[in-house]
Amino acid sequence: MAWSQSCKLNRKNPDFWIAYANFMKTYDSIDSARDVYKLALTNIFKTIKNSTQFDNEMMYLYCPKIYEEYLLTELELGTAQDYIEANSEIEGCKSKISNFLYHYYQQKNFSEDQSFVSYDAQTDKPKDVLGESTSKRSRLVNESIEENDLETLKKPKLDSNLKNDSQYSENIDKTINRSNVHKKINYTVLVYPISNRVKNNELISHFSKVKL
Repeated sequence: MAWSQSCKLNRKNPDFWIAYANFMKTYDSIDSARDVYKLALTNIFKTIKNSTQFDNEMMYLYCPKIYEEYLLTELELGTAQDYIEANSEIEGCKSKISNFLYHYYQQKNFSEDQSFVSYDAQTDKPKDVLGESTSKRSRLVNESIEENDLETLKKPKLDSNLKNDSQYSENIDKTINRSNVHKKINYTVLVYPISNRVKNNELISHFSKVKL
């Protein structure tokens, strides 16, 4: 029979199954038409399950049309029990499709989450390096500040109230003797707090003679 031989070729065409069932209903029997619809329901699920792009499949998009025609056929020629059984078979097909779609999207979401985790792990590396670099810079800055503070503490405080050079020199010598932390101390001299009569070249000459 031509219809049965065309099933494999047209198994993904919803219009084929409806036309085939109507032909069997008209020229054979309601039982034959019912068998065609049951076979169509099986092919709906198989097509969706085995397709890599099931959302583009005609059997997926237009399966409600097959459901409707099946129920109309039972309503027209079958009994109430036949109608209930047909509805039960349709709901069973829907349930299989729903379960498949649930697991499909669950797996898809899991795979996407894994890819995001992998991407974050890769993008975290430069962040860690950057954070480490920033931490090192901060540490170096802090160490520099601490060293500067230490140097500042070790520098002699210049008293602007000193009356003469001898008092000034004596005060400097006492300060130097109290400082035993480092063997060498670098002095930065500010001229403005010192008496106006002290010249810059005199300060340079004085500190160049200081033995550390």
